[in-house]
Amino acid sequence: MSEIDVLVIEDDKVDYTTLKKLFEKMKNFSIKSHHVTKISDGLKLAQDENFDAIFLDLNLPDAKGFEGVLKLTHLIYKVPVIILSVTFDREIYRKALILGCQEYLEKGSVTPEILDRTLTASVSRKNHEQNILKSESERTSFSNSVIHELRTPLNGIIGFSELLLDETEFDRESVRRILECGNHMVALVDDLLDLAKFETGDIRVENKPTNLHSLISDCCNTVSAKYHEDSSSLFIIDIDKNVPEKPCIDPFRNRQILLNFLSNAQKFNLTGKIKVQVTQKEHMIYFHIQDNGHGICQEISEKIFEPFFQGKAPVKPGAQKGTGLGLSVNKLLVEIMGGAIGVESKVGSGSTFWYSIPGSPTILLVDDESDIRQFIKHLLEDSRYRVLEANDGIPALEIFKNEKPDLVVSDINMPKMNGIELSEEILKIDKSAKIIITSGIDVYKVPDKNSGVAKFFGKPLDYEFANYVKEILST
Repeated sequence: MSEIDVLVIEDDKVDYTTLKKLFEKMKNFSIKSHHVTKISDGLKLAQDENFDAIFLDLNLPDAKGFEGVLKLTHLIYKVPVIILSVTFDREIYRKALILGCQEYLEKGSVTPEILDRTLTASVSRKNHEQNILKSESERTSFSNSVIHELRTPLNGIIGFSELLLDETEFDRESVRRILECGNHMVALVDDLLDLAKFETGDIRVENKPTNLHSLISDCCNTVSAKYHEDSSSLFIIDIDKNVPEKPCIDPFRNRQILLNFLSNAQKFNLTGKIKVQVTQKEHMIYFHIQDNGHGICQEISEKIFEPFFQGKAPVKPGAQKGTGLGLSVNKLLVEIMGGAIGVESKVGSGSTFWYSIPGSPTILLVDDESDIRQFIKHLLEDSRYRVLEANDGIPALEIFKNEKPDLVVSDINMPKMNGIELSEEILKIDKSAKIIITSGIDVYKVPDKNSGVAKFFGKPLDYEFANYVKEILST
């Protein structure tokens, strides 16, 4: 007789006692039951214990009907859930099965034999799913090991090929092809490594203030050097004035995406320059890479982000063959960063690949006291805002003109230009600017009629201020 642990979420003591007696009469299992009366307590217990099954009553103090099933959704794929109910509700039964619940039992009809059959299926299902997870984990680990082992000989092939190119004129074309194949295999291995990281959840996004023009220029230079051409003759960079100079984004992941797009654009571009355009709408930053190639038909456009899919458009002479994984990796990276990706193209008119990512809202913090700036900065950076600083209204005005922050938080008393004067100058530049004024004096004595200021806050500031910042930036 197998011993298993089950969790019973049931607020009726009589019903739980009845169920426990049925457990004692079962032939196939020895049941160790854990009992709670609220679904919230059940969720806490399920985080610490490894249960073989969960019995869920549909009429609980903190969850009625299908609401209880929904609250267990994240557990259903780990632990079989068996629903208990006084009456049979066909609609709840249908929805529960769709979500993955194991069984729906009417309390008055439950017997030890029914429980034996139900729990046998539950335990079998759980063991099967755990074996699948273990197998997938072992397969991913094996793939990673093989990929890392492949890199060593590949680097040797490329290194010796480069030496041969430098030292001899003999059969240079053959050596060039060795080098080309090696580079292709390295690119394939890198893309496979990224796909393996997606499977295991090891992809990390680390946002930080990033000089956008420098990032794009570096990517253009890298692609140009590959084809021994001058970057200025290949690319046009157009960054809209509304885009912050240093948005808070992940420079490594965006470099990876841009290099994939720019390399493809260079391979297929027929005439003229490739245009890299960056715009911002609300808090989303949009990147557009436009080439003048053959274009892509609608049928291919719909499949182009699928792994290993490659179109049949001719590439430039000498262009390295792609791996068929670059665009699918781009798609996964963009989605992880919370953005979108796509392509706009017409046969004979070139293609524009684009993607969007969230740019953290920028806040300009103005106060002549550095300690106060640091405290407010701490409050705001907990919410992942990009914070710019100024110690007076005059430098703050210059920062506002260059960076166009989403919000200005300014002290009212400063030596050269106070907060009210700064607000007036900012609103002359942008009537829709969002401004918060802080002050150590009684804020209710500060006139705010027709000032254009969103709100006044008295010091010391607290999390009410931080919550208001979230609110005003979400509108």
